[in-house]
Amino acid sequence: MRTAPTSQDATLETIIALSRELLSLVESDQWSKAASIEAERQVNIKEYLSTSPADQDLERHQQVFKALLDLNGTVMSLLRERRQDLVRDLRSAEQGRAAVRAYTGNRE
Repeated sequence: MRTAPTSQDATLETIIALSRELLSLVESDQWSKAASIEAERQVNIKEYLSTSPADQDLERHQQVFKALLDLNGTVMSLLRERRQDLVRDLRSAEQGRAAVRAYTGNRE
């Protein structure tokens, strides 16, 4: 028998919604918005973890948190990929600057 929704249920639903929004923002390279959503999400996670779910809700909450962990893994993978892309771009730009310095240094 399912009990009436609690404030903890509402907080969990908020965490899920924020997590989905975070993933969407990361996928579309909207980093400042993603950082803001992550900060809000962390506040909600701390609030949620400050109390224990009712025994009858424990299994459902465990399933939801497993899904959230999977989503976090996806976000982390995207962040690692984006970081690697940025490092690659920075190295390429530095090589270009070095080539320009070498070319202009040889012309004088």
